[in-house]
Amino acid sequence: MSPSNGPADLIDPVWGDRRGGGWSPIAGAAAIAGFPSLTVPAGLVQGLPVGITLVTYRNQDGLLLQVARAYERAANARVPPRLGVA
Repeated sequence: MSPSNGPADLIDPVWGDRRGGGWSPIAGAAAIAGFPSLTVPAGLVQGLPVGITLVTYRNQDGLLLQVARAYERAANARVPPRLGVA
């Protein structure tokens, strides 16, 4: 278990996205090693969504999904997106 990336940066109106990412470093390492991972909502930071990334051993996908589901239910951290212009 690890925090995923922090909240998104503001997009530069001239240069656009300046960082090349949006991926959790632990998720990238898990993918290279062949371990399943997933990210679940963990709440908001300054109004922007953040998550936690869960990783498990190979062939433990079912367990990972069960743990993620239990966490999501217990944390109740998902915030539905607001549609439209603020």
